[in-house]
This record gives sequence, C-alpha cells and structure tokens, in this order.
Amino acid sequence: MSATSSGLPVVVAGGGIGGLAAALALVRQGFQVKVLEQSARMGEIGAGIQLGPNAFAAFDALGIGPIARSRAVYTDFMVMHDAVDEYQVGTIPTGAAFRERFGNPYAVIHRADVHGSLLEGAQATGRIEIATSTTVERVEQDDTGVTVIDAKGGRHRGRFLIAAHGVKSAVRKQYVVRNDLWKGLSPERFYDAMEWLYAWNVQNCLAR
Repeated sequence: MSATSSGLPVVVAGGGIGGLAAALALVRQGFQVKVLEQSARMGEIGAGIQLGPNAFAAFDALGIGPIARSRAVYTDFMVMHDAVDEYQVGTIPTGAAFRERFGNPYAVIHRADVHGSLLEGAQATGRIEIATSTTVERVEQDDTGVTVIDAKGGRHRGRFLIAAHGVKSAVRKQYVVRNDLWKGLSPERFYDAMEWLYAWNVQNCLAR
C-alpha cells in the first residue's frame, strides 16, 4: 500500500512515546496520521531512562535528534552495581572513545523529555492530527480500511490502525485471544501461559 494511494490517514491509538514515534515514522514515509489519545492533554509521566547509542540513531531517523540531544544528560561512565549489596560490578567509560566506536553517546533523560521531543516533532510536521480525550473502544474493518469507534461514539476512519495505547488496549482485547490468560494463575500456570504466548507470537507474527 503506497502512501499516496488513499486520502485516508493512518490511525494510531495512543499518544505516548510509542504512538508518537510510530506517527513520526509514518509521516516520514509520506502518510497522513491521526493520533487518538485518551488523556485530556498530551503529556508523559514516569522516571528517568537510559539512552544507548541506538536510541539517538532512532531519534535522528525520526527527525528529532537535535531536540532530544538538547534535553539529555551525558555521563562520563556507565556504572553497574549489585542490587543486593551495592557491590560495584563494572564500569564502562562513555566518553570520546565510546562515542567514536558506537557513533553516538550514552545518556540519561526523563521520559517526559523524550515524549516532549516526539510531540514537538509531530506538531512540526503539519501532517499529524492529535485528538485528545478520545478513548478507543472498538474497531471495525472492511476491504478499504478501518473505523475506530471511541467511547463517546465518535468514528475515526483510517487506512489501517496501529495500537499503541498500553497494556489495557481495547484493540488487543478485541483481536488477541486469551488476552488475560495469566491473571490469577499459580507460578507454574503462569509459565505455561507465557510459553503458550511465545508460541502464539512465533506462529502468528514472527513467521510472517
């Protein structure tokens, strides 16, 4: 399906880090995108995260490299400690030699700054529509695309849908069998469930 074969946008459920990254990637391939976010305002919560060199390569590919770099904090070392007794297991210098070898730095950043960088990049494209206070309830499909129905009865037509709206995804619940397979299980049954889930993914996703 080419980006210019239809006037419909791609619909992305979820305006978090994953959803906005997907939207930016689609725009860079020529698609129009509509993001549906259940919160009343765009924002991110959470704590600090680590950014390896591959993360900065991804930021560059999405067109937000300079923005993300300006908000990251760069360290001289990556230090690893034992979680029980705090013994220092190892230290990896992350200075000039590290950057030269891997092509990008190692840094830390707050999740909100990652999200903010993606949001600014999305808004700057002029090709990403963001609808807040919009909770996805179910999806309908036909030969020409998808219709996403929100909790208020609104209908959002698109070429296809990307679900990036968290572990309680209504889309996953609609399409993935045994979505709550592991709830309330003993440890033995939990591992049985995870083994089944892995096999399902291999059969239905990785093998395609």
